[in-house]
Amino acid sequence: MKKALMFIVGLALVAGIAFEAQASRCEYHQWTPCKDEMGDRVPSSKCEYFQWKWNRCVAEKPAPVAAAPKKLFLKGIQFDTGSARIKPASYEILERNMEALQKAEHITIVGHTDDRGNDASNMKLSEARAASVKNYYVEKGISDSKMTTEGRGETQPIADNSTEAGRAENRRIEIDIR
Repeated sequence: MKKALMFIVGLALVAGIAFEAQASRCEYHQWTPCKDEMGDRVPSSKCEYFQWKWNRCVAEKPAPVAAAPKKLFLKGIQFDTGSARIKPASYEILERNMEALQKAEHITIVGHTDDRGNDASNMKLSEARAASVKNYYVEKGISDSKMTTEGRGETQPIADNSTEAGRAENRRIEIDIR
């Protein structure tokens, strides 16, 4: 009876510690089964010991959170109507961001248009304008391999296309820096 009572108390103790270990996920316990001289397991009724192993772990550093891309809106970049050629008056605006672009790991240049013209031509025009800005930056020493271009055409307006001022805002270049 005394052995049975000790066995029950032992099981309760093991169950409590195992539950605690599971909750903390930093400690573990290992049951060492009894073995005979040949290394074979013997019935649990003949086993009289537990082996406890403790592993205290230090909390791991959380994984770094990827920085959200920085988005630059290059307002005032001017192109001739229906053209992807950058007007010289826009060079100063493009130059303002050179330092940030040189430090960036990846740059996505996105071209947008207003709603004048048809969808297909606006898409091609926005892609060509983004490529023109990329070429400008390549000529200024930014690595071609870290830049990609996209054209969105008239699909993402930021202003009302019913006014000239709104259309001018929608004809833009956005740069995502990562």
